[in-house]
Amino acid sequence: MGTAEPAVPAASPGSSEADQEGRDAACKVLCDLLNAGDEVQRWAAARALGQIGASATVGSLIEALRDPDEDVRMAAAEALDRLGAEAAAPALLENLIQDPCGEVKAAAIAALASLRHAPAVPVLRRLALSRDEEIVWDDDEFYAGGWDDWLDIQMKAVEALGAFGEAEAASDIVAAMTDEMGQDLSVTGTAALAGLGDAGVDALAAFLGAPSARLRVYASGALGACEGEAATAALVGALSDSAAEVRTAALRALAHKDPSHPDLPRLLRDPDAAVRAEAFRLCPSSEEQRLSALLEDRSAAVKRAVLELMQRDETALAADGTAVRVLRFTVREGSETVAAAAAGVLAARAPSAALPELAARLADRAAPASVRAATAKAMGLLADPQAVEPLCGAVGEANREVRLAALAGLAMLAGRGGEAGASAEQALIAAVAGSLVPAETAPEPAETEPVAEAAPPEIAPAGDAETSGPTSTLGAILGDEAAAREMAVGTGEISADLADEDLALLELARQGPRKRVVDVEGDAPAADDVRRLAARLLGDLSGDETAAALLAAVDDADAELRRCAADSLARRAERGEMPAPAALDRLAGLLGESDSDLRIAALRILGAAGDAVWVSRIVGMLADDEPFVRAAAVRALAGLAAVGAEVADLLTDPQPSVRLAAAEALAGTGDRAWSAPLCEFLFATAGVHHREAARLLRRLDRPGAADAMRAALADDGRKAYWSTAADALAELYAADAAQPPEVMQA
Repeated sequence: MGTAEPAVPAASPGSSEADQEGRDAACKVLCDLLNAGDEVQRWAAARALGQIGASATVGSLIEALRDPDEDVRMAAAEALDRLGAEAAAPALLENLIQDPCGEVKAAAIAALASLRHAPAVPVLRRLALSRDEEIVWDDDEFYAGGWDDWLDIQMKAVEALGAFGEAEAASDIVAAMTDEMGQDLSVTGTAALAGLGDAGVDALAAFLGAPSARLRVYASGALGACEGEAATAALVGALSDSAAEVRTAALRALAHKDPSHPDLPRLLRDPDAAVRAEAFRLCPSSEEQRLSALLEDRSAAVKRAVLELMQRDETALAADGTAVRVLRFTVREGSETVAAAAAGVLAARAPSAALPELAARLADRAAPASVRAATAKAMGLLADPQAVEPLCGAVGEANREVRLAALAGLAMLAGRGGEAGASAEQALIAAVAGSLVPAETAPEPAETEPVAEAAPPEIAPAGDAETSGPTSTLGAILGDEAAAREMAVGTGEISADLADEDLALLELARQGPRKRVVDVEGDAPAADDVRRLAARLLGDLSGDETAAALLAAVDDADAELRRCAADSLARRAERGEMPAPAALDRLAGLLGESDSDLRIAALRILGAAGDAVWVSRIVGMLADDEPFVRAAAVRALAGLAAVGAEVADLLTDPQPSVRLAAAEALAGTGDRAWSAPLCEFLFATAGVHHREAARLLRRLDRPGAADAMRAALADDGRKAYWSTAADALAELYAADAAQPPEVMQA
C-alpha cells in the first residue's frame, strides 16, 4: 500500500488575527473580480461577498448596484441585505425606483425592509396600490412577455409594509386586497396586516365579515398572531362562523393564543366532525368528554383525535376502570383505523388489562388486516412473556401485513429484555433458522406474474431498547399506518364487562359497513419472507446467540437471506459488536462473492474491526467493478485510519459517489498533505463538487485552500474557473458557517 506524504505539522488555522487576514485577502480578490470579471464572474463575486459578510466590501457592492447586468445588481442587493449595510439604503431605494428589472426591485425591497429605511415607506405604499408611473418599469419586457412585473412587486411591497409595522399603511393594504380588478392578496395581505398593531387588527376583524370564506380563514389565522383583547374578541366571534373551515381556523388561532380560553370547549360539540376532531386535539377536555366521544360520535376522525390525546397521556388507567372497558370495546367494535389506534392506546395506558383483548383480536381472522397488524404492534409494548406465543402464531400468516407486524412485535419485546425479551429473541432466532414457519407448512402465495423481489429497506441504528425497542427496524418494516378515512362506528354485541353507566352511551353506537385496507405488497413465500425479515430485525439485537444465527444465515442457499444477515452483522459491527475472530475470517471471505451487497457488508464489518491486518485486502477492493463497493472500501480504510495514495487516486473516479467518498476520507485524516489534491479535486469535472470540497478544506486547511483559490483568480489562464474559485472562497469564509476547529493531528 502506498503512503501519504509526511504529515504537515498540525497547526491552528490561525489566531483570529491571521484568520481575519485571510478573510480580508479573500474579500479583496473578490472585489477585484466584481470590478473586472465577466457577467457570470461578477455575479459569483457579489454572491460570495454576501456570504462572507465583511463590512469592508459594502462600497464595492454599492457600486455593483449600478452594474450593467441585472443578475449582478440583484446579487449585490441580496448581499447588502445579508450584510445589513445601512449605508446602502439610499442606493437601494434608487434601484427600487429607477431600476427597470423586477427581480432587482424585489431584492431592493427585501433589503430596505430589513434595514427599516423609513424613506422607502411612501414608495412602498404607492406600489401596493398601483403600477406607479413615477417608477421605472421594463415596458419592453411587459409587451414582449405579457407579464406585468408590478404584480410581483405589489406583493413584495405589501409584505415589506407589514415588516415595517407601518400602521398608516393598513388602509392601503385593505384597498389593494379589495380591488375587484386586482390580484388575490388574501394570504400576503392578511399576514402583513397582522404586523400593523391595532389598525391591522381592526382590518382583519372587518374581513371576518367578508363574503369569501377563504378570506375569513386567512383573517382568522392572522389574528392568531395579534396581541390584545380586540384580536381575541374577533376570534371568539369567528367560532360561530357559518363555514366549518372558518371555525376551524379560528379555533386554531385562539388555541394558539390561549389554549384554556373558556369559549373553546363548546366546539367539542360542533356539528362538523372536522371541527370536533380539531377541538379535541387543541382544547382541554375531561376523560368523561373523551370517552363519551369514543362511544357516541359517529366520526372516525373525532375518535382518532380522542385516541391521539389518550396516547399522549402517560397516566396509567385502572384495569377495571370505565376507560379500559371503553377502549376494549373500541378495539373490538370500532372501524378499522379507530380500532387500530385504540389497540395502541390500550397497550400503552393499561398494559395489565390489554393482553387478552389484543391476543383475541390478533387471532380473529375475520378482523381487518390493519386492525390485526395494529394489535400485533401494540402487543410488543406489553413486555409480557405471554404475548410471545400469539405473536409467533401470527408470524406464519398468509397476509403479509399481519406477519410483518407480528415480527415487529417480537422485535419490540426482544429489545425490552427480561423474560419476555429472551423468549421473543429465541422466537426470532427460530424464525431466521426457518423452524418458526417451516417451508413445508407455509401458506402458498397467490399466483401472480413473477417479479423481482426488492430487498428490504435499509435499517437505521436501533433506538433506546429499554423504552422503545428497535424502533428503527420497525419503522422500515411496518411503514406508515393505513390512511385515515371517515367510517361509521362499528357495533355488535354489547360487551358484558361494561358498567351500567356505559350501556346507555352504547345505545347510540351503530354498526356501519366495514372496509378492508389493501394488504402490504410482497409475493415471497411466507417461510422465506419471515426468515429474511427476522434476519433484518436481529441486526438491532445483541448477544452471541443472535450473532450465531446470523452467521449461519450468511451461509444459507437463499441469496436474499444472506444479504439480510450480512447487513445485520455489519450494523452490529458498526456499533461495536464485532464477530469473534474466527467468524471475522469467514466474513472476510465474502469479499470474493459475486453479490455486491455481500462485498459491501464485508467491507463495513472489516472497516469497523480496527485491525490493520485487513488493509491490504480492502485496498484490493478499490478496483472493484461496482462503484458502491469502491466507496465502501474507501470508508473501510478510513475506519482503519489507513487512507493513502490509492484512495487519492479515486478523486478522479468516473462515479461521483466514489469521488466524494475519497475526498471525505482524505480530509478526515487531518493531514494537510492532502490539501493540494483536494484543491485540484475542487476544480475537477467542471467544479461539480466544488462546494463539498471547499467545506472539507475549511476543516482541513483553510489558509492553504484560500491561497489556492486566490492564485486561481489571479491567473488569466484559468478564467474558466474564476466563478468556481469565488464560490469556494465563500464556502471557506462564509459568515454563517461554524468557525473551523483546530486542524486535526494526522
